[in-house]
Amino acid sequence: MPTLGNPGFGVTEVRFATPNVGWAFAPDLFRTTDGGRSWSPMTIPGGGKQVLYLATNTRSAYAIVSPCRWGLGICSHDPLTLWRTTSLTGGAWTQIPLDLPISVGADVAVYGRTVYVIDPQTDSPSDRFYASTDGVHFSPRPVPCDDPQDTDLIQAVPTSATDVALLCDGDPGFSKAVKTVYRSTNTGETVTSAGTMGLYGIQSQLAASPSGNLAVESWSDGSFIYINDTGGTDWTMVIGSGDGGAGWNDIVYVTDQEAWVVFGPTELFADYGVVYVTHDAGLTWEPVKL
Repeated sequence: MPTLGNPGFGVTEVRFATPNVGWAFAPDLFRTTDGGRSWSPMTIPGGGKQVLYLATNTRSAYAIVSPCRWGLGICSHDPLTLWRTTSLTGGAWTQIPLDLPISVGADVAVYGRTVYVIDPQTDSPSDRFYASTDGVHFSPRPVPCDDPQDTDLIQAVPTSATDVALLCDGDPGFSKAVKTVYRSTNTGETVTSAGTMGLYGIQSQLAASPSGNLAVESWSDGSFIYINDTGGTDWTMVIGSGDGGAGWNDIVYVTDQEAWVVFGPTELFADYGVVYVTHDAGLTWEPVKL
């Protein structure tokens, strides 16, 4: 299969809506309609320069688009834009008007008709957090992150039409950052704390199982995984590797006990890209032979 994307850019993420239809994105945008056997380049909606994030269900796909090319940081005062398509095999996208100030990162998450959009800003009081229960009409939600710690809301992980886990990350220091998770049972209208994990690791990603088991992968000059499988606020570091920051990507639960993660994704380190799996809700992880 040919290389996807422009030299030095390409794509870093893949999401499938059906067994046949899927997208590869960040920063470029490609689509497959034959289960990944072939991929076609897609025009980024609205004349945007990169897709920051994309999420999909079997009916719609949502993309957050930046006016800035990859690697340029914040290049203008133009906002991010949110786009929706219900034509999974076509190219028609419709903009959903939201206040999304320019940022270098964003998050969109989908569970059935419930959709969450997060636009982190430099300081957490300015973070944007929206939710929709019909996939079309969005309402703002309060940002739960602790302002004095200068943490930002960076990710939503829904586990039902109403339940969602939220990850706040910030106040970075040498190899460390404050990482706190919140739970909501009403699409983010109110939250309860799921606790704060250890400081090691800065870049982070959250996964949640259907029953509410939580795992956070994080990395800086090492690679770390924290789990919370008690339903309370206690976190345990189950992996703490002084590997120089090989990092992780795409941690995800597929059952209450089984989760997967990519160790050393190739966009960070060449010749890594090892898949790890857990069968005990994150207590132990082992590499998988592909």
